[in-house]
Amino acid sequence: MGLTRAILFSFLAAFPGLLFAVIGWTIIGMPEEWTSQSFLACYVPFFVTVGWAFILGIRGNNEVILEA
Repeated sequence: MGLTRAILFSFLAAFPGLLFAVIGWTIIGMPEEWTSQSFLACYVPFFVTVGWAFILGIRGNNEVILEA
């Protein structure tokens, strides 16, 4: 269940990640040529957002409380 939740969270986090990437691209001035600065502004926010969501999905709530 943890892997499925992590994949779902990552998929859903891709949409805000895309938004953050577009915002980063706009902040650096919407360059026509692809430079290392473009990689940092566009890819890093996207992959950090997706990776963070994956980690949250994997982590989940592992503590199970049984009631008597």
